[in-house]
Amino acid sequence: MPPSQRMTFETLWGRHEAELARMTDVLFNHPHLDPAPDVRVMLDQARAHAAAAWPPDATIDVALWLRRKVGGDLLGRGHQLYEPALQRMLQGQVWSAELVEELVQGAAARATERLDELIERPRPLFGWLGQLVRQQRIDWLRARSARKRDAGRTVPLASAPIAADTGTTPTQAERRTRVREMFDRVLAELPADDAKVLRLHADEHLGPAEIAVRLGIQAGDARIRLYRARKRALQVWIQLFPSSAADLMDFGLIDSKPREVRDA
Repeated sequence: MPPSQRMTFETLWGRHEAELARMTDVLFNHPHLDPAPDVRVMLDQARAHAAAAWPPDATIDVALWLRRKVGGDLLGRGHQLYEPALQRMLQGQVWSAELVEELVQGAAARATERLDELIERPRPLFGWLGQLVRQQRIDWLRARSARKRDAGRTVPLASAPIAADTGTTPTQAERRTRVREMFDRVLAELPADDAKVLRLHADEHLGPAEIAVRLGIQAGDARIRLYRARKRALQVWIQLFPSSAADLMDFGLIDSKPREVRDA
């Protein structure tokens, strides 16, 4: 008789319950979550789902099967639990609720593909999912930039005089695209409030007074928020792209040396 059928589920669970309980504790170690999830209840639910699927294919390692079964169940529960917070991470960084949903779901699919990695080295699930969401957004930005470059290469010859009238050479246009991609990468690393202020300033060319109206805050507060956002963006830019700091000022995306609050 195959090993998976000789062993009862209760025997298998008894051998690995302590290990699975520790994994569950690590995955949901998120002190800022309110209310905190009941890890015992989640583990009991995962156990019931695994028991219902017993026995597995007799040719596989039943211990590995159990870890994957429970790990997948916990991952699904965790994604459901953290999805609103993951969506808030992207709000203000992309322009539509549909895109936010697409990126979060893409990160969930990536997490499922990397389930073994999480099982082998458990870590707090919220932080891990957050990293995957950020990476999903960066990949989307790169793909969008690639599509723009491809579209630029296929512009009909008849449109060339129009492009020439703008005073922007193909080399300059390519550089602007590259710098904008870098700027989006910087925004992805900033808090959502900072990214939102900088988008209003860089994309819509709004000053502090106009930003204040858009956000429903005082002009002085908008001036301070813009100053702080510029400063933080500069720090991130220098960390990510130390050899391209001059591009900040050349393209007007952000002051290379943010002015004092009183002059902003």
